[in-house]
Amino acid sequence: MAAIAIVVGVPGVGKTTVISRVVDRLGALGYNAEIINYGDIMLKKALELGLVENRDEMRKLPVTKQLYLQRVAAEWISKRSEEVDLILLDTHLFIRTPRGRWPGISENNIPYLKGVVQLVLIEADPEDISRRRMRDKSRIRSDYGSVSEIEADQLYNRYMSTSISIRYGCPVYILKNEEGKVDEAVEELVKVLERVITDSRVD
Repeated sequence: MAAIAIVVGVPGVGKTTVISRVVDRLGALGYNAEIINYGDIMLKKALELGLVENRDEMRKLPVTKQLYLQRVAAEWISKRSEEVDLILLDTHLFIRTPRGRWPGISENNIPYLKGVVQLVLIEADPEDISRRRMRDKSRIRSDYGSVSEIEADQLYNRYMSTSISIRYGCPVYILKNEEGKVDEAVEELVKVLERVITDSRVD
């Protein structure tokens, strides 16, 4: 059975660092796991269509354009999941747009995203996230908000996780990525995902 674990967290939570190390650990244990960044697949199509020049511009596109890009990406990801033990789908549960928070996972793309069996929500202290964002010069993040807004965004992620869990019928695992403890977070998530792969093989 194809298996997809959706891994989410607000920008700056350290998600990419954690899951990159997790995939390395799973590989060493003999599992074929792969990271797919949902935004990267959407960006590829958006660039082909001449809609944007960089990834950060995507969240400012008209919602109709983003909906189309979501569906195309979901179809591609589902097909790819049939070729590996596990896909870690690196994404966001919502995107800040001029009209407010817009869902990254919704009825728009759920019917096209097959094989979701786990949701992992990575969290961290809001002040740590703010400091990480300030250190990250690779992204344009000046409009992502204050510490209090980060706290609100993480709470919103929990609300969204509940809805998606109900829709997919899959568990939600909340992983704390504390400052200076990334190795512990990696090992904790590896144990969870080993169980995901084992259970999927049984199914």
